[in-house]
Amino acid sequence: MRRTYLLGIVLLSCFLMFGGSALATVTPTTPSPVDDATGVWVNTPTLSVLLNCTNGTQMNGTITCVETGDTFSITAQTNGTQTLTFPSGSLPLTGLTTYQWWVNASDLDGWTNTSYNFTTGSPARLSDQGLNAQQLLLVGLLSVVMLLVVLFVAIDMIKEKKPDAKKLVTMLIAVVILVVALGFI
Repeated sequence: MRRTYLLGIVLLSCFLMFGGSALATVTPTTPSPVDDATGVWVNTPTLSVLLNCTNGTQMNGTITCVETGDTFSITAQTNGTQTLTFPSGSLPLTGLTTYQWWVNASDLDGWTNTSYNFTTGSPARLSDQGLNAQQLLLVGLLSVVMLLVVLFVAIDMIKEKKPDAKKLVTMLIAVVILVVALGFI
Protein backbone atom coordinates (compact mmCIF):
# COMPACT_ATOMS: atom_id res chain seq x y z
CA MET A 1 0.00 0.00 0.00
CA ARG A 2 2.76 2.40 0.99
CA ARG A 3 4.74 1.59 -2.22
CA THR A 4 1.70 2.30 -4.39
CA TYR A 5 1.19 5.63 -2.66
CA LEU A 6 4.85 6.60 -3.12
CA LEU A 7 4.80 5.49 -6.76
CA GLY A 8 1.77 7.72 -7.36
CA ILE A 9 3.54 10.71 -5.84
CA VAL A 10 6.65 10.09 -7.98
CA LEU A 11 4.59 9.75 -11.18
CA LEU A 12 2.59 12.91 -10.46
CA SER A 13 5.80 14.82 -9.69
CA CYS A 14 7.40 13.68 -12.96
CA PHE A 15 4.25 14.60 -14.88
CA LEU A 16 4.22 18.10 -13.43
CA MET A 17 7.99 18.58 -13.72
CA PHE A 18 8.12 17.70 -17.43
CA GLY A 19 5.39 20.02 -18.65
CA GLY A 20 2.17 18.29 -17.70
CA SER A 21 -0.64 19.97 -15.90
CA ALA A 22 -2.89 18.49 -13.29
CA LEU A 23 -5.42 21.26 -13.86
CA ALA A 24 -8.15 20.65 -16.38
CA THR A 25 -8.12 23.01 -19.33
CA VAL A 26 -11.47 21.71 -20.60
CA THR A 27 -14.37 23.16 -18.64
CA PRO A 28 -17.96 21.94 -19.01
CA THR A 29 -20.68 24.52 -18.30
CA THR A 30 -24.42 25.05 -18.86
CA PRO A 31 -25.55 21.42 -18.84
CA SER A 32 -29.00 20.66 -20.18
CA PRO A 33 -30.93 19.44 -18.31
CA VAL A 34 -29.33 21.34 -15.45
CA ASP A 35 -27.73 19.35 -12.66
CA ASP A 36 -30.27 17.90 -10.21
CA ALA A 37 -33.21 18.96 -12.41
CA THR A 38 -36.55 17.37 -11.50
CA GLY A 39 -39.69 16.79 -13.51
CA VAL A 40 -37.74 16.35 -16.76
CA TRP A 41 -39.99 15.20 -19.60
CA VAL A 42 -39.60 11.45 -20.28
CA ASN A 43 -39.22 12.14 -24.02
CA THR A 44 -36.30 14.53 -23.52
CA PRO A 45 -34.32 13.80 -26.70
CA THR A 46 -30.90 15.20 -25.75
CA LEU A 47 -28.29 15.87 -23.10
CA SER A 48 -25.97 18.76 -23.88
CA VAL A 49 -23.10 20.68 -22.34
CA LEU A 50 -20.98 23.64 -23.42
CA LEU A 51 -17.28 22.69 -23.43
CA ASN A 52 -14.71 25.45 -23.22
CA CYS A 53 -11.06 24.65 -23.81
CA THR A 54 -9.04 27.42 -22.15
CA ASN A 55 -5.89 26.85 -24.21
CA GLY A 56 -7.67 26.69 -27.58
CA THR A 57 -6.56 23.17 -28.53
CA GLN A 58 -8.86 20.48 -29.83
CA MET A 59 -10.47 18.12 -27.37
CA ASN A 60 -11.77 14.57 -27.35
CA GLY A 61 -14.10 12.74 -25.02
CA THR A 62 -17.57 11.35 -24.46
CA ILE A 63 -20.99 12.21 -23.07
CA THR A 64 -22.53 9.10 -21.52
CA CYS A 65 -25.91 8.41 -19.92
CA VAL A 66 -25.22 5.74 -17.33
CA GLU A 67 -28.71 4.22 -17.11
CA THR A 68 -29.37 3.91 -20.87
CA GLY A 69 -25.77 3.20 -21.91
CA ASP A 70 -25.99 5.75 -24.74
CA THR A 71 -22.73 7.52 -25.59
CA PHE A 72 -21.75 10.41 -27.85
CA SER A 73 -18.11 10.70 -28.89
CA ILE A 74 -16.44 14.10 -28.90
CA THR A 75 -13.61 13.95 -31.43
CA ALA A 76 -11.27 16.77 -32.42
CA GLN A 77 -13.71 19.45 -31.31
CA THR A 78 -13.06 23.05 -30.43
CA ASN A 79 -15.15 25.09 -28.01
CA GLY A 80 -18.89 24.69 -28.29
CA THR A 81 -21.97 22.80 -27.27
CA GLN A 82 -21.73 19.01 -27.43
CA THR A 83 -24.92 16.95 -27.52
CA LEU A 84 -25.90 13.35 -26.89
CA THR A 85 -29.12 12.60 -28.79
CA PHE A 86 -30.93 9.56 -27.42
CA PRO A 87 -31.75 6.94 -30.07
CA SER A 88 -35.47 6.24 -30.40
CA GLY A 89 -35.00 2.88 -28.67
CA SER A 90 -33.99 4.66 -25.45
CA LEU A 91 -37.12 6.82 -25.35
CA PRO A 92 -39.29 7.31 -23.51
CA LEU A 93 -37.16 7.33 -20.40
CA THR A 94 -38.65 5.73 -17.31
CA GLY A 95 -40.81 8.13 -15.33
CA LEU A 96 -39.87 9.24 -11.81
CA THR A 97 -36.32 7.93 -12.25
CA THR A 98 -32.99 9.61 -11.54
CA TYR A 99 -30.52 9.48 -14.42
CA GLN A 100 -26.79 10.17 -14.18
CA TRP A 101 -24.74 11.39 -17.12
CA TRP A 102 -21.04 12.05 -17.46
CA VAL A 103 -18.93 14.37 -19.52
CA ASN A 104 -15.37 13.13 -20.00
CA ALA A 105 -13.19 15.47 -22.06
CA SER A 106 -9.50 16.00 -22.55
CA ASP A 107 -7.06 18.02 -24.57
CA LEU A 108 -3.27 18.02 -24.76
CA ASP A 109 -2.93 19.63 -21.32
CA GLY A 110 -5.50 17.96 -19.11
CA TRP A 111 -8.82 16.22 -18.70
CA THR A 112 -12.09 16.58 -16.85
CA ASN A 113 -14.74 14.14 -15.70
CA THR A 114 -17.96 15.80 -14.57
CA SER A 115 -21.20 14.09 -13.65
CA TYR A 116 -24.74 15.46 -13.65
CA ASN A 117 -28.12 14.09 -12.52
CA PHE A 118 -31.72 14.69 -13.48
CA THR A 119 -35.00 13.09 -12.45
CA THR A 120 -37.81 12.47 -14.90
CA GLY A 121 -41.38 13.45 -14.21
CA SER A 122 -44.40 11.19 -14.20
CA PRO A 123 -45.38 9.93 -17.67
CA ALA A 124 -49.00 11.05 -17.31
CA ARG A 125 -49.80 11.12 -21.01
CA LEU A 126 -50.20 7.93 -23.06
CA SER A 127 -47.97 9.39 -25.76
CA ASP A 128 -45.17 9.59 -23.14
CA GLN A 129 -45.59 5.90 -22.39
CA GLY A 130 -44.65 4.81 -25.90
CA LEU A 131 -48.09 4.17 -27.39
CA ASN A 132 -48.21 4.27 -31.16
CA ALA A 133 -50.60 6.30 -33.33
CA GLN A 134 -53.13 3.46 -33.67
CA GLN A 135 -53.36 3.00 -29.91
CA LEU A 136 -53.78 6.74 -29.37
CA LEU A 137 -56.48 6.83 -32.07
CA LEU A 138 -58.31 4.00 -30.30
CA VAL A 139 -58.29 5.94 -27.01
CA GLY A 140 -59.50 9.02 -28.88
CA LEU A 141 -62.36 7.07 -30.47
CA LEU A 142 -63.31 5.60 -27.09
CA SER A 143 -63.48 9.16 -25.75
CA VAL A 144 -65.78 10.25 -28.58
CA VAL A 145 -68.09 7.26 -28.05
CA MET A 146 -68.30 7.96 -24.30
CA LEU A 147 -69.03 11.63 -25.00
CA LEU A 148 -71.88 10.62 -27.33
CA VAL A 149 -73.29 8.22 -24.70
CA VAL A 150 -73.30 11.03 -22.12
CA LEU A 151 -74.91 13.42 -24.62
CA PHE A 152 -77.69 11.02 -25.66
CA VAL A 153 -78.48 9.94 -22.08
CA ALA A 154 -78.62 13.60 -20.99
CA ILE A 155 -80.95 14.51 -23.90
CA ASP A 156 -83.18 11.53 -23.10
CA MET A 157 -83.34 12.49 -19.42
CA ILE A 158 -84.25 16.10 -20.31
CA LYS A 159 -87.08 14.90 -22.58
CA GLU A 160 -88.54 12.66 -19.85
CA LYS A 161 -88.18 15.36 -17.17
CA LYS A 162 -87.52 12.72 -14.54
CA PRO A 163 -84.23 11.06 -13.65
CA ASP A 164 -84.01 7.32 -14.22
CA ALA A 165 -81.53 5.50 -11.95
CA LYS A 166 -80.23 3.23 -14.76
CA LYS A 167 -79.67 6.20 -17.06
CA LEU A 168 -77.91 8.16 -14.32
CA VAL A 169 -75.56 5.24 -13.59
CA THR A 170 -74.88 4.78 -17.32
CA MET A 171 -74.10 8.46 -17.68
CA LEU A 172 -71.83 8.53 -14.62
CA ILE A 173 -69.86 5.50 -15.84
CA ALA A 174 -69.50 7.07 -19.28
CA VAL A 175 -68.33 10.36 -17.74
CA VAL A 176 -65.72 8.57 -15.60
CA ILE A 177 -64.39 6.60 -18.59
CA LEU A 178 -64.30 9.79 -20.68
CA VAL A 179 -62.41 11.76 -18.03
CA VAL A 180 -59.88 8.98 -17.52
CA ALA A 181 -59.33 8.51 -21.27
CA LEU A 182 -58.95 12.23 -21.96
CA GLY A 183 -56.61 12.64 -19.00
CA PHE A 184 -54.13 10.18 -20.50
CA ILE A 185 -53.97 11.54 -24.05
